[in-house]
Amino acid sequence: MAESFYKALESYFPTNEIALPRSPSILNIGCGLSRESGALRQYFPGCRITGADSGSNAKGNLAVQAHREGLIDTPYEGNALAVLYGGFDAFVARHPNVQMTPGSDYVTEQTVEAWREVFGALKGVLTPNKCLIVTTTNKPEMSSVQGFLGKGLRIWGPRKNEYSTPLNLAPGWKYLEKGNGQDHHILFASGKY
Repeated sequence: MAESFYKALESYFPTNEIALPRSPSILNIGCGLSRESGALRQYFPGCRITGADSGSNAKGNLAVQAHREGLIDTPYEGNALAVLYGGFDAFVARHPNVQMTPGSDYVTEQTVEAWREVFGALKGVLTPNKCLIVTTTNKPEMSSVQGFLGKGLRIWGPRKNEYSTPLNLAPGWKYLEKGNGQDHHILFASGKY
């Protein structure tokens, strides 16, 4: 389980402001292997998680792998835009790749543009009783997310997560070392009344 993510939900989720159903239907956007599913299931007992990811590794699509491992209920192979309007109560984007890094080929202009489209579309999906949860590893990345979301939503945060844990850095990601970490910043958003 992603402990820093669970602790952030437990400490910062605006429960008095957003009335999600008792067992919400959640779309995990860019889910990867959906390591945060344990935290989501603990915080939202009985929730149903759909994972959407267009990425893959040697074993195939990441969402399909997460489904095989029992981490998500339903996998979707592809861009989350196609499933945003599927009646979900909550949307999770944990560590969206919205910043290009010099010398890294992990985040491309196409990746950033895809996230811009997803966050832009979410503005039309979020109602007062639906929620978006975003965590990032650093403040500039969260600023990019806020820019993509624009105006017109109720937003709580971003908050620095005091439970953030250090990142296990791969070569080329050393720029994240100083004062950044797992789920370092968290933001919640919903539609306005």
